[in-house]
Amino acid sequence: MYLGVFGLILSQAMNFCSRPILFHFFFVGVCFHLFLVFYEEPHLRSSFREQYEDYCRQVPRWVPRYASPAT
Repeated sequence: MYLGVFGLILSQAMNFCSRPILFHFFFVGVCFHLFLVFYEEPHLRSSFREQYEDYCRQVPRWVPRYASPAT
């Protein structure tokens, strides 16, 4: 959902050639990142403990990795 919002704001900035919207994109990005790091992740760690730690080791925070198909 966060990446979807990033995509929408960035596409608006590009569509309207707007620097203020681009600055808004960076501001929202910083706010989302701080919210994730200081609220959402600690809450999930306390709720799910080892399961969430395993999930964090396998899934990156922002940029998805390419997973090769199992053979």
